[in-house]
Amino acid sequence: MGVHRLGATGLADFLLACRHARRQDRQAPAGAQGALSAVRWLARYADCPALQSLVDTPLIASFFSNSLPRDRREAMPLPLCVVAAWEAYMCRPTASSSLAVKLFLGAALCCIHASLRFGDAQRVDVAALQLSTDALRASAWQTKTTRQGQPFALRLFGLSGRSADTAWALHWLQAIAQAK
Repeated sequence: MGVHRLGATGLADFLLACRHARRQDRQAPAGAQGALSAVRWLARYADCPALQSLVDTPLIASFFSNSLPRDRREAMPLPLCVVAAWEAYMCRPTASSSLAVKLFLGAALCCIHASLRFGDAQRVDVAALQLSTDALRASAWQTKTTRQGQPFALRLFGLSGRSADTAWALHWLQAIAQAK
């Protein structure tokens, strides 16, 4: 069979068979990209314009792209009852928790309520936290998406707070002051 009779669909079928063989058997000699590299090398050095034009078609060139659709891995969302339990734990006056636990839980709640990544929350100057009557405001001096800083805010009372005694953010700020 000549190259001119092979066509782009025939070569694509061959490359798909190479790809599937490679997935089925790791000992297969070459996958689709290896076979396509060999065909490209042959087209160039054998001076075969028909094969070169066949390899340059968009259908065949698509086998070289590694942009296969993938599932995006995302973190599992926390149930609201867990967030509410953390807030209640932060507000318990008789909690026999260590200071480190309160600092960590407060930082986690801050990330949850302000929609921050934990890495971005680590780039917040604690001295620059601004407390108002119903919110806590600050700015991360650098985030994953911007180097200019990103302001954020969170409500003091969270999901279940109604008064100053149940404002988890105030208890977190007290823990931060204790840690200094």
